[in-house]
Amino acid sequence: MNSETYYRIFDIVAPSVFPQYTCIRPTSMQIVEIDDQPLSSSRGFFFPWKPKKSTRLVGSVDSILEKYDLAEGIPIMDGITVGRNATTWIISGNTGSGKSYCLRYLLEMWEHTTNRSGGKQAKIILIDPKKSNAARYARGHDDIQLVVPELTERPEDFLRKVNQILGDVIKEQNRRQDELFSSSPRISTDANELNVEPIYVIIEEMASLTLSLPPTNQQVKDLF
Repeated sequence: MNSETYYRIFDIVAPSVFPQYTCIRPTSMQIVEIDDQPLSSSRGFFFPWKPKKSTRLVGSVDSILEKYDLAEGIPIMDGITVGRNATTWIISGNTGSGKSYCLRYLLEMWEHTTNRSGGKQAKIILIDPKKSNAARYARGHDDIQLVVPELTERPEDFLRKVNQILGDVIKEQNRRQDELFSSSPRISTDANELNVEPIYVIIEEMASLTLSLPPTNQQVKDLF
């Protein structure tokens, strides 16, 4: 009973039960105890699954928002949501796979996200060195802080500006953490308890931020 066997069985089980059940591929082997069994058969592999299959979200943003509570999570598919306590999102895929369309959808979702009480709209900072689709969408939305390079701006100068913005976000993060530490008696908590607006920082293609700059450049070091 090892990880290799676990995932070999998973590869058989997952297509066998679909579409009545959708198996979620675990990041590590999961074992459960089986009661009232001798030692030789007192444990088994556990494969998490959920009933039926997830389907694409169809309709306008407004119609999707009628079905989901953004205070709990962002819907990705009908049946899959990402909790609002997720701290990092990565969108990856081949050319033409829909990354830009996915980001536009998420931007629209995040624009409707507020603090717990609903009185403060989320703060969105979009950093787009290439002035791509995301930047062209954001320039028509005053609630998105758009950060793009000026025509005469050198790459290291733009990166210095980006680092300053990220530094300000870290300062706010530390301020909130300090307030939580001082005011909350809970051991496990996050900034939602403070009823402050969420802050989303989006970098449209991370690699383009440091393009043409050597890894020894001080601004590159500061970024990472």
